[in-house]
Amino acid sequence: MNTKEQTSTSGGRFNTTDEVKRIVWVRTAGHCELCGVDLTHDYRVGTPMRWGEVAHILPASPKGPRGNVEHSDERALALTNDCANLMLLCPGCHDRIDRDEDGYPENDLSGLHQACLERIRVAASSPGEGRAIPVIVQSQHFATTNNIPVRDFLMVMSSQGLTAFGHPINIIFPAPGPRA
Repeated sequence: MNTKEQTSTSGGRFNTTDEVKRIVWVRTAGHCELCGVDLTHDYRVGTPMRWGEVAHILPASPKGPRGNVEHSDERALALTNDCANLMLLCPGCHDRIDRDEDGYPENDLSGLHQACLERIRVAASSPGEGRAIPVIVQSQHFATTNNIPVRDFLMVMSSQGLTAFGHPINIIFPAPGPRA
């Protein structure tokens, strides 16, 4: 496959081919690699819809976010169709990483990308084993309510080889009343 023949340019940047974009969607199971939202469902009207964006870790042009002196036209072209350089993101996360390139350097994004693909691989390779219904039980400890973010809880489950079955259940006990 000759990258130069299949990659087009627009506005001074190289465009990822549709075939490679489809591969990125499949490898990420249609979820944002940063926030985890399902990018195959339109939550406004409840119908299937593809609303994610294939984003470059290193940009499609030398002038893009996270581009540096070593990031030449040749390197941008070589990485444009490299799945290791492409992430599936929701529009909000895509905008955030491109606006705050210092907050999302190449090494961090590459690490997050690889971790996401590994979690999907683990979940797909053991579909009948390690399934659990995620239940978060929260209460007040003295005057502090302990909050456990659902995304953090699901990541811990994944790191322990567990795959969430169904939507997380969040049980919050009321603050204790005065003692009698």
